[in-house]
Amino acid sequence: MHRTAFSVTVLLSFATCATAQVAQLRASWANTATSLVEAAMRFPEADYSFRPTPQVRSFAQLIGHIADAHYTFCSPLAPPLPKRTGLDKLTAKSELVSALKESVDYCSSAGNQFSDANSNTMVKLFGQEKTRLTVLWQNLAHSNEHYGNIVTYLRLKGITPPTSDPLKARALVYFDLRHGQWGPRAGWIDVGAHAGFRMIVETLPLSPGLLKAFQVLCLRVPVTAFTDDERAAVVSFVKGGGSLLLVVDEERFAGTANGRGYSTDLVSTTGGDKVRAWGWMTRRVSAS
Repeated sequence: MHRTAFSVTVLLSFATCATAQVAQLRASWANTATSLVEAAMRFPEADYSFRPTPQVRSFAQLIGHIADAHYTFCSPLAPPLPKRTGLDKLTAKSELVSALKESVDYCSSAGNQFSDANSNTMVKLFGQEKTRLTVLWQNLAHSNEHYGNIVTYLRLKGITPPTSDPLKARALVYFDLRHGQWGPRAGWIDVGAHAGFRMIVETLPLSPGLLKAFQVLCLRVPVTAFTDDERAAVVSFVKGGGSLLLVVDEERFAGTANGRGYSTDLVSTTGGDKVRAWGWMTRRVSAS
């Protein structure tokens, strides 16, 4: 059985391409952010007022604090700071999940605005001069610290944390940040939660051994060149029944080596067996 992998054509303003160090940080951030949002979505609304002991935050206060902290850490990197008031005072699950998603997207956008080349640019955080990269690492560390808190809240309520889901229980999506310019947006987490898939964000070289564990490969704005072996691995993955989601600016991508290589390989006929793996959608959508 053959599957069609669709590419979504979008109009984008191209920022500086990230290289290894920043890309790895973006991947770690995307995985942590996904876990935070999924955990907030899983926790029952009736339990948002729950606190394990009187001395600690309620679950609602914890989610509000995390969202507020995202803006605090990332505002030096992506001014102007959006208006937000009293996030730690919100109590409704819908409001808190929405606030968390917006804060995740804000920090993701901040991380998308620089590369290894300018990651040592100094900014001011808490009255101290710090590099951009340090600020993002501190945001990630703070988010991971509180995800650990969240796990305790979930376990006390008999809920499995997102990071403890059995891998085979959900379809796996590999989100490539080795070549892609931007990580996933928080809205993609909604899609995954409803469709029953789990997204893994990494910067590893694409290979048959890596891709065999996944059902979907996502390439969002691939601007870093693929090796011949990586291109062959993607073609083999699609021919073997895997699905490819490619998000690009058609006009910019089609004329590049990546675009020409994939359009030649994936829309080929091998042994009389047509492989439909490259479907252009001409509809333009916003990437913001």
